Amino acid sequence: MLVSTSTQTHRYSPKKFDVESDVHDKELKEWCRLHWQHTVCKGIQSYNAPTYHDCCVSFSRKNCVKKSSHPKIQSASVLKIPSLRNGSGHEELYRWLKERLRVHSRLGKKTYFPSINTAHFDDDDEHCEDKTEDMELLGKRFANTLHELDKAREEIHRLQEDNKKLLSASKSWCAKYQEIAFKHLDDTASYAQSTPLKPLKIQDVDDLLNL
Repeated sequence: MLVSTSTQTHRYSPKKFDVESDVHDKELKEWCRLHWQHTVCKGIQSYNAPTYHDCCVSFSRKNCVKKSSHPKIQSASVLKIPSLRNGSGHEELYRWLKERLRVHSRLGKKTYFPSINTAHFDDDDEHCEDKTEDMELLGKRFANTLHELDKAREEIHRLQEDNKKLLSASKSWCAKYQEIAFKHLDDTASYAQSTPLKPLKIQDVDDLLNL
């Protein structure tokens, strides 16, 4: 299915995309082959990178973005999408779009065939979109929270290991100190010795360090 690539946005009768259909999959591959060079690469090279709109699975050229009425929160320049910015061929565009369509399907959103320079056509599903946006934002926050927890656990583990090393070093130092101290007492004349000291056992050292 070919879509007009005019620089003017136009009303478009969206075609539903079935992520399980082999026929639709072939059409998507052909669409990506045609538009990778003509729309994505050419736009980037001419400093007119297109904007992707996740709400309608569509792309708009720079001079059409303001006329397209797609929600800003669901729109992003292809330069901000690593898979497209650094892609080396239409296969990357195909894989990326297919994954976006799978995500839409899993979230219960309508899946549409990609289009170029089309106005936002999903206004009747605005409530569903808002709900999806909330789910995606919550998902990002949850992922960030897990990342912070992992960092905190790593820091706690590092501090515990450092504490073990310090405790071991303290025990070793205390034991050596006792050994030297009592060796010195043994070498001192009996009349010069003060009140005898009882050698500390390892358990005694542990008790002192844990006070």
